[in-house]
Amino acid sequence: MSTTRIKQTGLPPADAHWSYGPAWMRRVSRKTAASLCGAYPLPQMGAETIVAVAPDGWGGKHRLSVQNISGGFYVASTDTPVDQWPRVFRVEVSE
Repeated sequence: MSTTRIKQTGLPPADAHWSYGPAWMRRVSRKTAASLCGAYPLPQMGAETIVAVAPDGWGGKHRLSVQNISGGFYVASTDTPVDQWPRVFRVEVSE
């Protein structure tokens, strides 16, 4: 299985109440968001699409999603920090 490489376009704002913080999410272009969503449509504003699922080793799952926040797209995970995405989801983020 190959690693998917994506380019971030920025970090989430530090003072936003909705942000998970830079350790957990990255802003991406609409094109990158669409490529991660594949055959599924881009999420509408205020929604998310799960784009990767991986076992957590305890019977649960890690999830990676594309979120549409006020028209901006973010790749995010509530349970797996960005530095672990290559190992867990096979998604590598570059600046």
